[in-house]
Amino acid sequence: MTQVVRYVFIMLISMASYNALSCFPESDVKIPVQKNTSKFLSNQLTKAQMNGIIHRFKSVWEPIIREKYDKKLIVKDEWDNKDVDAYATRDMQDNPIIVLKGGLVRHPQMSENGLLLILCHELGHHYGGAPKSFRGRSTKRSWSSAEGQADYFATNKCMSKIFEMGLLFDAYDFSKTSKCKTDLCLATFNAAMSVSRVFASLKLDWSEPNPNSESSYRVSRTFYGHPKPQCRFDTYIAGSLCVEKFDSDFDDENYAIGSCTHENRPEAARPTCWFSPQDY
Repeated sequence: MTQVVRYVFIMLISMASYNALSCFPESDVKIPVQKNTSKFLSNQLTKAQMNGIIHRFKSVWEPIIREKYDKKLIVKDEWDNKDVDAYATRDMQDNPIIVLKGGLVRHPQMSENGLLLILCHELGHHYGGAPKSFRGRSTKRSWSSAEGQADYFATNKCMSKIFEMGLLFDAYDFSKTSKCKTDLCLATFNAAMSVSRVFASLKLDWSEPNPNSESSYRVSRTFYGHPKPQCRFDTYIAGSLCVEKFDSDFDDENYAIGSCTHENRPEAARPTCWFSPQDY
């Protein structure tokens, strides 16, 4: 291999890994395809269910992405992959790509609305606006929105559209939380619990969120990585409460555009367990 070809090859590999934004932290948890069914496995989503969920998601967001950005929304599944993960990337035409891995879909805590929320989170990496992640260790911004911002987008912009179209699954318990004051919040509550429980299962020092509490952690600088499950749950709920901004796009630089802020709606603003308005 010549030096030039070797250099190009290394650059392409680096770009491929650099441009893939994972929803989940690295974990040793693996959930392979099981040939035998059992009572334990009855809670797992099937491949047919996954395909139906992807279809619902694309039926709402494919035309929006095409009309608003002139791009093609691509969702790929790696059903046979045992990793508990999903990620966002882009192709050479800058089309948004979302990849679901089978281990995530088969996780016993994953629900139908939970998988819709994951798809919405990954879409949030593409179109979630500020704060944007940094490119490696540089001061340049990436195309991708930060993890917490992708969570905020997931309920505030994405699940709200799916809910508006009547395409969320009817699987939620109105008695489990006192936080929700909106229909969308109630409809997405179980999805947020489902996804947050999956997060909690991946690290020994993480615990499941308390639906009637909130994170007491406060950052002085915006955290761009994966927040803890309680913080992520709080972010999902906050996004669903910001009803007046459902139809307003986020801005790529000004975090206040298209969102609720701590000055006007603190309960519906980005939680300070990951976001700092003073340093983002």
